[in-house]
Amino acid sequence: MESVAGAVAFLTLLGTAVAFALADQTSRVTTDLIEVQKLEGASTDAALYRANLAIAVAAIAARDGTTVDAAATAAHSAIDRLASGPSLGGDFTADLSLLRESARQIGASLDADEPDAVAEEAVRNAGPALNRISTQLGAASAELSAAIEAEQAEAGRAARLSSFSAALIAPALVLWSYRRAVRRRLDHQRLQAELQRTHDLSRAKDELIAGLSHQLRTPLTGIQGFSSAVLEQAERGQLETSQVIEMTEAIYDESQDLGRMIDDFLVASRSEAGSLSFVLVPTQVTEPIRAVVEALVRTGRQLNLEIEDQLVLVDPSRARQLLRNLIDNAYAHGREPVVVRGFKRDDAYLIRVVDHGPGIPPDDVDKAFAGFVYSGREATVTGSLGLGLFVARTLAVGLGSDLAYRREHGETVFEFELALVASSQSAVSYSASPG
Repeated sequence: MESVAGAVAFLTLLGTAVAFALADQTSRVTTDLIEVQKLEGASTDAALYRANLAIAVAAIAARDGTTVDAAATAAHSAIDRLASGPSLGGDFTADLSLLRESARQIGASLDADEPDAVAEEAVRNAGPALNRISTQLGAASAELSAAIEAEQAEAGRAARLSSFSAALIAPALVLWSYRRAVRRRLDHQRLQAELQRTHDLSRAKDELIAGLSHQLRTPLTGIQGFSSAVLEQAERGQLETSQVIEMTEAIYDESQDLGRMIDDFLVASRSEAGSLSFVLVPTQVTEPIRAVVEALVRTGRQLNLEIEDQLVLVDPSRARQLLRNLIDNAYAHGREPVVVRGFKRDDAYLIRVVDHGPGIPPDDVDKAFAGFVYSGREATVTGSLGLGLFVARTLAVGLGSDLAYRREHGETVFEFELALVASSQSAVSYSASPG
């Protein structure tokens, strides 16, 4: 009986130790996730500083003192937040001072003899320092993300080792009644640890999503700043045609980024909630494709189209978002030329988006299609929530297909199928939660 009691005590201590180890690892993961969110906020502040310098330069060209003062003040605020934010892992005091000085020069440039020259020098001086800080923020975020992945993997190995040890030792040393009692106790402890881990990770995910939504401020700030400059100068009759075109193009680009982020976030959230809806109607396939291409051409991008027109059953707005995400992904991570091919194959219509980049590293393919997940080796990019391929696959499944990825003859290929329309087929409306 003493050996049985000793075995029971051993197993109890083993389960308790594992439970506390898992809880400790969960706490560290949560702390690291919160730090990643702070680093993302600091990256946003660096982007806001850059955007406000651009706004100030445009306002200086228009001799708009009010907008210059507002942009300079906003730039100072962004630097103050950077200085009081998370540690950058090095001495960036000189860089922060240089950025403050550049913002001060921008704010005082209209009092100089050559305001435009002063502004250009300030922006030129700030560029290297801002790039160093942005690079360090990205590296710190990637390092923390890699540490989180390592902690999660270690927790999984510890749990598997504990289960294997209990399965070998318990049957040999513990009577059935004692084993049953000990197992209930250990199960309860593991359940408590898992519930705590789930709660902490859920909270960390909410905080991460809140940090991602913070990125929406960057394009919104640009839209507000350029719109304000256009309105004020227009009221004074001081805007030249070239300035109107330049600022309008900037507003359009920022609004496109903002719209893409909001659309992707809504699709991801509704998919998780099971409330994503689709209305499939007979449509000439060239209509959504050309709508996407024309919008991209206005931003200066070039696409090669190899499209065979067919009548397909599709939700046009969802198809446009799917195509836009795949094309944006090709330009962000691939290499030109980017080609969109569409043709009939058997009883379906196949659409391919092809680029000539290196493709996704084999170890990262699954993560690339996961929602609300950042790679441990790269920071997020401006104008993106890291949801592009997850949203694209969700939409492809909702349209009755799936999103396939492969490397073929040195090309990166993403493809999906659309149903061809039968002569008597009409519209179909439904809600879905694609996996």
